[in-house]
Amino acid sequence: MKKRSIATIGPAPGILILLAAGAMGHAPARGGEFDRSFSSLPGEIEIENTGPAVTPTIYVVGVPDRSTDPVRKAKGIALNGLRLSEDLLSESVLILRPNGTGQWGYHTGFDIFREPQFEEGRRIDPRTLVEYAKWRFDPVAPVRRVGGDMNLLRLFERRPLEATYRIAFPPPIRIRTFRVSSNCDALGGDGVIVQVRLYADAQRQQLIAAQTVGRGQPAARFPVAFTDLDREQVFLQLSAEAPAGVAVDLYYTLFEAELDTRQVVMPELRTGVNRLTVRDDPDGSHRVRLVFRWEDRPSADRIWDDFEQPLQWSGGRIIEGNYDEGLPFTGRRFVRAVFPANGRDHALNRSLPGIDLSPHNRIGAATRAIRSAPMRAILLGIKNHDTHYQYVRPRPGTDWNFQTFDISSFRRDRVVAMNLYWTAQPGFDRPDDPCIYDLDSVCLWHEDAVAAPAKALPAHIAGYVASDAPDRPPLPRDVSPIQDWFPLGIYDGICSRSDQECRWLFDQMRRLHMNAVYVSNGTLEGLERILPLAEARGIRLVYQGSGEGSLYYEHLATPQARRQSLDRVILPRAAEAVPRLADRWGLAAWSLTEEIGPDLSRELSDYYQLVRRLAPAQPPTVLHNNLQAALADLEANRPLVVTHDFYPFFWSPRSGPSNPGRSVPYYRGRVRSYEEACRKYGARLWIMPQAWGTAESAPLDPPHYGYRGGMRTPEPGEIKLQGWVAVAEGAAGILFYAAVPTAVGERQLWDADWTETDNTRAAGELFARLSRVAPILCRLEREDGEREFAASSNPRVLAQPFVKRAPHKDATRYVVLASLDGFGPQQFDLTIQRGSRRIYDLIARRDVTDSLTDIELPPGEGGLLLVGTPADYDADCRLIDSLRTVPAVSARMSSSGS
Repeated sequence: MKKRSIATIGPAPGILILLAAGAMGHAPARGGEFDRSFSSLPGEIEIENTGPAVTPTIYVVGVPDRSTDPVRKAKGIALNGLRLSEDLLSESVLILRPNGTGQWGYHTGFDIFREPQFEEGRRIDPRTLVEYAKWRFDPVAPVRRVGGDMNLLRLFERRPLEATYRIAFPPPIRIRTFRVSSNCDALGGDGVIVQVRLYADAQRQQLIAAQTVGRGQPAARFPVAFTDLDREQVFLQLSAEAPAGVAVDLYYTLFEAELDTRQVVMPELRTGVNRLTVRDDPDGSHRVRLVFRWEDRPSADRIWDDFEQPLQWSGGRIIEGNYDEGLPFTGRRFVRAVFPANGRDHALNRSLPGIDLSPHNRIGAATRAIRSAPMRAILLGIKNHDTHYQYVRPRPGTDWNFQTFDISSFRRDRVVAMNLYWTAQPGFDRPDDPCIYDLDSVCLWHEDAVAAPAKALPAHIAGYVASDAPDRPPLPRDVSPIQDWFPLGIYDGICSRSDQECRWLFDQMRRLHMNAVYVSNGTLEGLERILPLAEARGIRLVYQGSGEGSLYYEHLATPQARRQSLDRVILPRAAEAVPRLADRWGLAAWSLTEEIGPDLSRELSDYYQLVRRLAPAQPPTVLHNNLQAALADLEANRPLVVTHDFYPFFWSPRSGPSNPGRSVPYYRGRVRSYEEACRKYGARLWIMPQAWGTAESAPLDPPHYGYRGGMRTPEPGEIKLQGWVAVAEGAAGILFYAAVPTAVGERQLWDADWTETDNTRAAGELFARLSRVAPILCRLEREDGEREFAASSNPRVLAQPFVKRAPHKDATRYVVLASLDGFGPQQFDLTIQRGSRRIYDLIARRDVTDSLTDIELPPGEGGLLLVGTPADYDADCRLIDSLRTVPAVSARMSSSGS
């Protein structure tokens, strides 16, 4: 989801006002992290803890030494003499927690490769990385690896094959549960069985337990788990049986262990500087990565109630912290609330005798969700004698989450009550599976406020002198039917930007041949403010709100809650706002919501009908990422356009395609399926391709265990490729997600502070070419009936026939060219069954009939060819030129609203 919104339905207006005020000033829990990789051991680490003494969670990551033969693994890692590991499989992650639990996880390297991989600016073979090479040296004995752009662990090929791994920990660490997860495409076939066995000894004579996976077996699919093991070492053996001629391969194979570490004396980080020595065994790799993480506990003078005394709160019960129930955040006890998940509110309440909390300006509390349910809000409240409850919004995690909040704006001179309040979703009912939440360490203290630095505009924007376009153009403009307009632009929260930033951005968009912004998280006030600035520069907006009050259909948990929101807030507000903007040229369409499921699509009919009636020239639409939801929307509501956001470039193959050879076909197939759905119902498709990416991440906690993830930022050629491939598959609009980063480590079409990049320029070059033929492209539809009409000699170049769609049909034929390679140029010959007709390049404006051999397309590029008569060519050129020039006067729609 791209949305960041808060539902505003509530039991009383006063509470809503206080909720909005109380949501200000949240600060995350303070803690620490120390992360160091050793390339030689022994060594020493120095960790400074500025808070109270704390026991950290320790992560030990196995790093092999591949310079030796045989390869050495991390072995016998010890902190101040405390032995934490035996030999650790390569890149496996051992996690030791202060609550007596531990986990270990290992990805075997049988996986789809991530590409492109770069080192020092050069593209390298991913098979050289430890991640994909460890199958050679981690198993006890050699295994059979097969595969093209991936590693597959073969377990049967004419005969059974085996893979054996040793997993061991030093005493007193004990394995409680062992789990094997994997994919195996052959499972489900007749006679295909994968055997998973645990042995106590290297000779595999002492069987501990065994499970079989396959049709008719105890487990039809992975994962399989072995419980109640209570041992320090196991040998895992994987094998398979299958009929002759069947190959059995595993991939995405992960081993996990839950550990009992109650007898491990974990090192404590005292306040101040802590020094720890790190050693390993003489035959180890002398390499390891160690990570320490801890969350600061509040100092004793800040704790107001940590439930060590008799309980003074109603609605819950005291829990003595232990291994099974969970440990408290501080002290020995905490309070637990257990209540039905039946759509009714619940609260922990404490009455107070009018105490003065005005000396304190901050409140903190630790919350934890053992079993959660959808809530409109979870609120921590303070009630003064003369106010309603004044709320802040804690966010319980699966582990303790200690958050602090600014309450300086709260009345608190005579506080008569506190509560922790769960505001349920109307209509949600799970009565047999109750909610379980924990509360601990309610703290109060005073802290001098530190003003956050004001976010200033980058110098190149603050000092920008806007173009000579007036902000309120005096003359109205013509507007084409929405299906005859080809949007080229970006998705952005433009309503939150200042006038100066908008002027700069709209001028840059015009320079980059963009004409549209799909507005995210918009507000009606912001829309009316920026609309004249956009119109003056030829930019049109597709407006989408940020919450129900700004006309966004909320994804609330139940139909009852959504219907209340629609009837009480959205439809009345739309009836007032939409007519006020219905004559604005710069407002192209109303986006009612985004990324919904089929049920929500069917709930939108009343909203669609209202917008159509109030603004016939600004049709309603939805941004979809679910094909079934889009089909339900098309069938129920018949939108004229549908937008689909789709991002094909991943780092993790378990989330999406992780190399170009898989990403491009995936993208093509998705665009085509949406275009076919749209065409069936007479709608046009706007595609929202990927401009964004994140820094590659490798979280150590489960379920990741260091597995690399994130979204890969497309290369410049892939920016162009997404545009041209979408056009070749029938899309009639390109709006990149998104414009500029909002978080550190993120990439978008621009870099932080609107810094232009190669991708920005690539989008500008794409849009420059598309804008030269956009008036024709939006009048075309794919022609799949004559596959032999056009053919490329190179399978990496598409040559897709098109014809004019109704009501523009004529005898002219077209061919869209699109390179499927975003990294290198592609040469090809083109064959077109033209008869006596000529072939014209509509972008270059020239006859290319005799130039269809040895054509070269730069990375990701494409083009549009017309197959017809000189008269056809002249007519299209005149149409393009007339529509690319904005008429001076029209009576249909005004630009200024005046």
